[in-house]
Amino acid sequence: MITWLKTYASTHIAYIAIGILAFVFWRAWITQHDNAIRAEMQVHISEADVKARDKTIADLQASKDQVVSDLQKQVQTLQAQKVDTPAQALPFIKEVAPAIKPVPVMQDLEPTDDSQIKVDAVELAKTLKQCSIEHEQLDACQQVAKTDEQIIKEKDGQVADKDAEIKTLKKPQGFWKKVGSTLKAVAVGVGIGFAVAHY
Repeated sequence: MITWLKTYASTHIAYIAIGILAFVFWRAWITQHDNAIRAEMQVHISEADVKARDKTIADLQASKDQVVSDLQKQVQTLQAQKVDTPAQALPFIKEVAPAIKPVPVMQDLEPTDDSQIKVDAVELAKTLKQCSIEHEQLDACQQVAKTDEQIIKEKDGQVADKDAEIKTLKKPQGFWKKVGSTLKAVAVGVGIGFAVAHY
């Protein structure tokens, strides 16, 4: 029996060791292969997200440009309206501030009711014209600011996508390094087992 073990056990142990090594190599290769496929998929996902965000940013920029263009047209229209005479001022006041109604003045006495105070229609129209222009500018500025916030969010998202892509593309541990570290772990385990068996 001892001679049989000496003759055949070493051959069987060699076959077992070769089988273990083959399994270790296969396991390291398949892990490396799976990691490479995952990294490639993550890169494609990140690139698709970046392209989608680029389109969203372009759309937001176009809407912002449209708001500015509309504002310029509205301001030009308001500035083009003449309010230099009472005949021009009254229709403008009715258009811009329909709540203000002209009240006929019966006497030149001081009115007791504040709603019947006389004003210069031309000056009121000029003031209302300037207020209308500033209102349109303020409204456009608020829309542009809101659009800029959305653009910043999209750009932050692009940076996050690119960071994820870079993290994915960082070179993972290579095949031979993975095999070497696995073999070291196996060798340490065999050494510990051998030491425990002999003591």
